[in-house]
Amino acid sequence: SVLFLMGANLLIGCSYRAEQDSWISVLIAVAALVLWSLVLARISKLCPGQDVFSLVGQFPKWIRYPLWGIVTIYCFDQAALTIRTYAGFVHLVTLQNTDILIILALTCCAVWFFLNREDRVLYRFSYLSAIPIVFIILLLFCLLSSRFRVETLFPIFYNNTNDVLLCAVENVSFPLGNAFLLLGLISNPDHPKKAKSLWISVTATAGILSLLIVFQDLLLLGGRTASVLDFPYNFSSSLVNVGDFFSRIEVFSSLFFFLSAILRSAYLMKLTSRGIRSFFSANPKAIALPLAALLCGYAAIAFKNTNSVFNYLEVFPYLAILLQFGLPILIWIFCERRN
Repeated sequence: SVLFLMGANLLIGCSYRAEQDSWISVLIAVAALVLWSLVLARISKLCPGQDVFSLVGQFPKWIRYPLWGIVTIYCFDQAALTIRTYAGFVHLVTLQNTDILIILALTCCAVWFFLNREDRVLYRFSYLSAIPIVFIILLLFCLLSSRFRVETLFPIFYNNTNDVLLCAVENVSFPLGNAFLLLGLISNPDHPKKAKSLWISVTATAGILSLLIVFQDLLLLGGRTASVLDFPYNFSSSLVNVGDFFSRIEVFSSLFFFLSAILRSAYLMKLTSRGIRSFFSANPKAIALPLAALLCGYAAIAFKNTNSVFNYLEVFPYLAILLQFGLPILIWIFCERRN
């Protein structure tokens, strides 16, 4: 769950619209997410173990099917956006002579592998992956701390407050706003009272790691430079140079970060598969390969280059925020009335 919430920040960072004040926006976004997690925890307590499709399935038919379709399309679009962003990163940084379609195809093969397996396979693999990823984030932050320039954070509120608030909205929506997709995962049917502590711990951990990433970018690169770079976190990580072993640590770390993208995409595609099965009684293994192939084709066609991905990310937070918060509130009201 932590990897899912903060995984998008590993390479592209958060929104840097507010430049050196971006850390304030991220702090506001993290605080808002922790407070919002109380609502999601309440839903998990009322309906433990039920994901967003199971919860929407209890609505009347006239609203159930449109919401199923919207959430399914949303999950599929987010999976395509994730693999296209990371495929663009690999293409630009390490495999410049390799066609990006090959990178997308290989990534979708990995997604297909997880679609063909039970959910617990993905969860266990993500748990093992989280350990080195979190370790690398902390290691990079410690190794680079001697090169931090605190003056890059000043003057505070150099930009107007509108930019800070807009930046906070963007950070809440992408990627932290996708927390509602974790309904059914961060809950235990046998211990529903633990839902609150689980949600708070997960969102707080993801928020702290996101803050470390943002501070590293701002303290090394400055707000203006971070705002114009496509992959600021990888660029700031490349400044590590402690002997020969650490001279190219950003390449080593990017492999684990790319792994987090595969895990994130696989989870989104599993939700997409559940959405399709809400309409049709399809065998999940039978639709795994067509879904993976469709994901590869859509990612290649919808996002022609890396610039198109970042252009889409400029408008996506404002398009998605209604679904990310409107639907959970609707589910919450329904669950409270039913109980």
